[in-house]
Amino acid sequence: MANKKSNDKGAAIAKRSKIDSMRRNMFAAVCIASVILGVSIVGVVRLSKSIAFNSKVIKEKEKIINGYTQIQSDLETLKDNVSNLVSNENLESVARYRANECYGNSGREIDNEEYKDQAIELARTCSALRVIPDALPSSNNMEATLSSMNQLLYWSNNKNGVIFESLSSDYGGDAGSEVTDSVHVVSVNVEMQDTADNIHGALAEIENSVRNFDISSANISWNGRSLASGELKFSAIYSAYYSDPVAADVKSRTVCAKATSKKCIDSGGDKLGDAYGQSNAPADAASEGQ
Repeated sequence: MANKKSNDKGAAIAKRSKIDSMRRNMFAAVCIASVILGVSIVGVVRLSKSIAFNSKVIKEKEKIINGYTQIQSDLETLKDNVSNLVSNENLESVARYRANECYGNSGREIDNEEYKDQAIELARTCSALRVIPDALPSSNNMEATLSSMNQLLYWSNNKNGVIFESLSSDYGGDAGSEVTDSVHVVSVNVEMQDTADNIHGALAEIENSVRNFDISSANISWNGRSLASGELKFSAIYSAYYSDPVAADVKSRTVCAKATSKKCIDSGGDKLGDAYGQSNAPADAASEGQ
């Protein structure tokens, strides 16, 4: 009887031990499964973020490639336009005199195949292109503006000139509707005192100038019974124009994996592009701007 009870007790202990072992194994399996599930979720989240980030990068790269293609096309168009201007007879007819270094370079002056500083400068100073900086300078040089007006006054009336009392320049003036963000105006004040014919000749010379001088305001007075019999005094404010210098526009882009992160915000945030120089930016590029 005692042996039977002892055997039953031993069997119960063994059974309980197996149950405890199964529970431990099940708990370990549940823990391992939980870890695997957690790692899988983290991996899926990181993978989805990585895919989204790489998608943004690829999209920006596509825009850059399209932009480079457009820029190359624009450069070819610009090259052809410059080639046409270099030998344009209409520009040549009003261009200033050729510099001494231009003689003997008639073949090189219209060659813009070489993109070298010397060749470009030679084309600017020796070809019909030399009229362009006269017509619209690329800097605000008041001394050059006054020199241009002074030369026109001396060239007037078959180079007999006109008597002028003062010639000065300052900023401002009536810009008019033709002035844009890149084109600016400087005022030139002129006072002449001469006969009506000579002043008329000076005004005609200014009107025929390659560089545009627009009258903003004028005042006329004279001594004598009529304009023809007396000395005429003419004062006027002219508006002359100049443009901003042109330079290459370097653009950069910043693509953040997480736009709301502190590091991204400190760096300025996502700076996605406007199709990188393309003439017509895609609609989605505008919505992705800053």
